[in-house]
Formats: sequence, C-alpha cells, structure tokens
Amino acid sequence: MTGLVFAAIIVVAAGTWIARGVRTRAARARSRSGPGSSLDMAIAVRSFDEIDATLGARRCHCGARLRATGEGTRHVGSHRYRFARLACDECEEETTLHFDVSDVRH
Repeated sequence: MTGLVFAAIIVVAAGTWIARGVRTRAARARSRSGPGSSLDMAIAVRSFDEIDATLGARRCHCGARLRATGEGTRHVGSHRYRFARLACDECEEETTLHFDVSDVRH
C-alpha cells in the first residue's frame, strides 16, 4: 500500500514538472514571436520616451523584470530602427526588442 501511494506521488510530481516545462516553452515562443521580436515586427514609436515606457513595462516570460544590457541602431533602406538587449536576472533568458524610429523627429 505504501508503495502505491509513493508511486502516485511520483506520477503527480512528474506530471507537474512536465506541465511547467510545456508552459515555459510556450511562453518563450510567444515572447520570441511577438511585437518587437524582429525588424519585421518592430514596434513603431513616435518618441524615445515610448521606448523607455515599453522597456519599463516589459516582463520576462517567467514574470520577472528585465534589465537592459545594451542598445543600438540599425538602418535598412529609409527605415531607422533602435534595438535594446534585455536580460532576466531570475531565469537568465536574454532577448532583443526592436523599435521602428523612422517617425521620431529630433
């Protein structure tokens, strides 16, 4: 009887672990394919303050705040892009967020 209870506990724990992994992979996939995930999906902004607000509100797929680790610019034809590299201190995931700054006037 004790062995049966122990086996049930192991099955429940394994199921929980697998479900957590599936949710984590799905959250990572959403963050890699959402707005700002590439130049084609760059977030259009009209001011650099919008970039700061977006970066401040952005969360990692694990729920923790992201820390900016770098930034840069890129020109493709007549379009200007700004990108920010972000890192999570909790799960150590790194990502890059792209912004279309073609309409920003200095």
